[in-house]
Amino acid sequence: MLGAMLPASALALERLLVRRRAMTNALVYADAFERWGPREGPEFERMSAEISTAMREHAEVTRELERSAQESARAVVAAWAEAHVVLLEHVASTTADEDVQRTARRLIEEWRKVARGELDYVDESGGIVEVDAAQYAGYFGLP
Repeated sequence: MLGAMLPASALALERLLVRRRAMTNALVYADAFERWGPREGPEFERMSAEISTAMREHAEVTRELERSAQESARAVVAAWAEAHVVLLEHVASTTADEDVQRTARRLIEEWRKVARGELDYVDESGGIVEVDAAQYAGYFGLP
């Protein structure tokens, strides 16, 4: 399995990135609720509490990811970034969708900045690029 080649600390970085992505998705849902949901009542009260929690957790996991990326050995961060580059290169070379290709190439450049220590991580929000699930699991052992 390819994931075995990545150091445990690289896998820990990926788990933090996955948690951050999940929290980002929760905030997108929260934004939609705030725009179109009810302005009062029990659902509003429940969602207001959930939104507050999601905002706090997103900030916490972002700080933890940044700190971990900065404190990790450069080789660990480079291995983590290179796995993402390989996954994205596969997407860019196998899709006919020009928007997906363009976005994948932009993300590749950002992950290369992570490998060089210029960025702590890549914010892959937007969901336009989906990497191959089996390849991803091979590198990271995560679904």
